[in-house]
Amino acid sequence: QYLKIGATLLNIGDKQGDGSERIKINLGSVQTTALITNSGDSPDGNTPAILLLGTHASNTININRGSLGIAYYPTEVATVATLRQAFFDNALDDTTVYLGAGVAVADIVKSGGVLDINSDTTSFRQTAGTTTIHAGAHTVLNILAGLLNYNSTGTLAAVNLSGDGVLVFDQDARPKDVTVIDKFTDESEIFDESGSIASPVIDLNNCGDLSTIHMGQDFKLTFGATS
Repeated sequence: QYLKIGATLLNIGDKQGDGSERIKINLGSVQTTALITNSGDSPDGNTPAILLLGTHASNTININRGSLGIAYYPTEVATVATLRQAFFDNALDDTTVYLGAGVAVADIVKSGGVLDINSDTTSFRQTAGTTTIHAGAHTVLNILAGLLNYNSTGTLAAVNLSGDGVLVFDQDARPKDVTVIDKFTDESEIFDESGSIASPVIDLNNCGDLSTIHMGQDFKLTFGATS
């Protein structure tokens, strides 16, 4: 059961202590800005300690430490205008966030942690951590650093890959619809050894190290000017 509360501001974890192992809050249709600064450890080791629901189109969720699930269970729905996932001490795993299939999320700004996405996104920006996209269509992924696993068969319209960011398609070998990948640095890498992208379009902008593009065997390179 969820605690139903229409709060415009929601703060979780800002006191001393280990944090609660289970918090379940349904924010209803009220516009909410949430700040999560800590949580306890999940009692079952799998389900996030904090579970949230809320359907207002302008909800904003900020998490700096702890584990969070939004519309975690299959039948649940939620709306998030902006998700900001960050960290206090460890950019790799201070935060763990799971967005269920019923989440309508527009913008994600991620500077750390582990993130699982199961629905459409409009804008995504990552500067650290690991993200796995399991489902949904995605307008633009901006990967400046960290790892992103793209396992969805939904359309991926655009990728901007820079820094030492790594983009991997090999966790799920099903055919993928990827419109264009813009690569801006030789330090960034693309992995599609399984050949899941039938006709990849990769634009190398101010870089040219082909050894960082891992496309398996039996593929054709077509050279042209970047647009």
